[in-house]
Amino acid sequence: MSSNVLVPRPTVGLVRQKVPARGWQQDLWVPGSFDYDVTEDTFSGDGLNARYPIAKTNGSGAAVTFTEHTKFLLLDAGTDDEGYAGQGYGMNWDGDTGILFEAIVEVPTTLGSMKFEVGLSDNDQDAGAVLLKNGATNTATDFAVFVFDVDHNTSLAFHTAKGGTDVQSDGVETTAIAIDTKFLVSIRVDGDNVEGYWAQGGRIQRVAIHGGLAGIQGGTALTPWFFVQNRDGNQHFLRVHKWRITAPGY
Repeated sequence: MSSNVLVPRPTVGLVRQKVPARGWQQDLWVPGSFDYDVTEDTFSGDGLNARYPIAKTNGSGAAVTFTEHTKFLLLDAGTDDEGYAGQGYGMNWDGDTGILFEAIVEVPTTLGSMKFEVGLSDNDQDAGAVLLKNGATNTATDFAVFVFDVDHNTSLAFHTAKGGTDVQSDGVETTAIAIDTKFLVSIRVDGDNVEGYWAQGGRIQRVAIHGGLAGIQGGTALTPWFFVQNRDGNQHFLRVHKWRITAPGY
């Protein structure tokens, strides 16, 4: 007995052939095309994929854990002042090829005295890509992350760095974070150009940083990056519910 689901035909070139002009149809068709590599994790199953590198942690109780049936990855900063937990996946993508990074994350408890980052970085063993949100100093060399840090203020910012020079975009600087609420982060990298997208319970907001120093080094290998840190001795968490990278396959 044959399946009721159609067996698809090859998709190479169809997106460009059928939708030559950039538009919503092209964006929707891309993930199903063989022209693109799609890597994602929805944190199902009974264990974390062995492809993940060892988490970057510091302090008592700091850990990155996966519990069966929860469908999220939990970053726990532990109980120490400046304790932290960070998780990458591997520096497998670059802007010269092209990247669309998307993630759904959540702050499950208080924001009181925490820092967190979500985005792309050139290192999965840094104690945060952004060292200080206030003043835009960094640890990583090339990155594009949304960062929240109460040592600065209680709003979200989008930071990128190209060759070690960090540039802050103030496009979402007035955006407040709601606890116990999932939010979407998307970052598009095309060469040295970077665009950030943010949504929480409403219409997506767009922040564009283009070219020059205000971008990223397109040839640098990047990893998905998630990070949480205490700014005092109170324990903080970040849940990662899902992430995906869509990139041209050739």
